[in-house]
Amino acid sequence: MHCGADVNCLNAERVGVSAAFFVEEEFQQTGFVVYRMNMAALGLIPDYFHFTIDRNRLIGGAELQQTTAAYANDFVQSGIFLQFYPTSLSATDFVNHLFDTAQLFPYTSERQQEIQALSIAGKTRAQVLLDVIELPEFRAQVYNPAFVLMQYYGYLRRDLDPGGFQFWLDILNNKLPNDDSGYRAMVCAFVTSAEYQDRFSSVHPHSNADCGP
Repeated sequence: MHCGADVNCLNAERVGVSAAFFVEEEFQQTGFVVYRMNMAALGLIPDYFHFTIDRNRLIGGAELQQTTAAYANDFVQSGIFLQFYPTSLSATDFVNHLFDTAQLFPYTSERQQEIQALSIAGKTRAQVLLDVIELPEFRAQVYNPAFVLMQYYGYLRRDLDPGGFQFWLDILNNKLPNDDSGYRAMVCAFVTSAEYQDRFSSVHPHSNADCGP
């Protein structure tokens, strides 16, 4: 390895490899889809238990399109979805409610396009939802919150604590002088935390001091 015995280099590599998981295409097409569907349609963060179940339904590779469509179809027929979007809603009301919940304003032409597709062209509610979560503005607005959430789900394997979640979201949103992305400080803090290390051993060979200034 090019770092040799350089501890700082080794720590940087470790953090970089760990953080890269979230930006990999497979996760963007699976776990991030689960997060975006919940946020767009319900305005809710999926809890760890349900996220894990839903994430495992989406299989990368040749089956991705089929498993994503099946998941979306089941999602729009779930009890909580139908509480938000009863079947009695017109195409116009459904689409507008969905765009409003996703905080996409005004998006007039996109709304009208989806209304016509749903009411005239035979597009399903699931297909409309999948269209909405792929809108660039929506992806951008939920990217940082999803990234922070994955630290809890990926490293700690539990639901978030609101204070810590907001702290790290502020870091990512506002950046740090020595960390343009903000992600290195966050990822390093999670992988050197006692809670994370306790998953593997009672000995804690790493600490936040590894993360540098």
